[in-house]
Amino acid sequence: MAKKQQKAEERDELGFTQSDYSDMQKLADREGKLGDILQDGWDVTPEQITLINSPLHPLHRLAVITFYDVNYIRLHKMAYCFLQHAEYLIGLIEIDDLLQQAFCDLLGGWLKLPHNTEQIANAIYRCFRYTAVGGLEGVEDVKAKRTLCPSA
Repeated sequence: MAKKQQKAEERDELGFTQSDYSDMQKLADREGKLGDILQDGWDVTPEQITLINSPLHPLHRLAVITFYDVNYIRLHKMAYCFLQHAEYLIGLIEIDDLLQQAFCDLLGGWLKLPHNTEQIANAIYRCFRYTAVGGLEGVEDVKAKRTLCPSA
């Protein structure tokens, strides 16, 4: 019982332990040396994409936060352009809603980034499209209800 309490105390407010931070530093050092920045304007490495697509990995949260922070300007421009073309959503959602939904879907594991960087924007636009109904998680809930109740 004392060991469990000691482990709980070692975690910080984000849920990481000191060893997690040393692993994160090792990963960041390795990515800086080995990871090539993928083309098409996205500042992301293949290792980062793998971590982002693995929601149970201990470094998943850090990979999502890093991707979101580093690519924030591009994501913001994408959200602005999306709202300009999706006039039916103006007044229902704002740019910040789109950005927060993309972050939530990435963090929750609903939005999977393809390793082909040309398709990352398409995946994020797909996430934007479903922001008004709760993001990709909301779409999956509707699909699950349809399979449970085919008459509905």
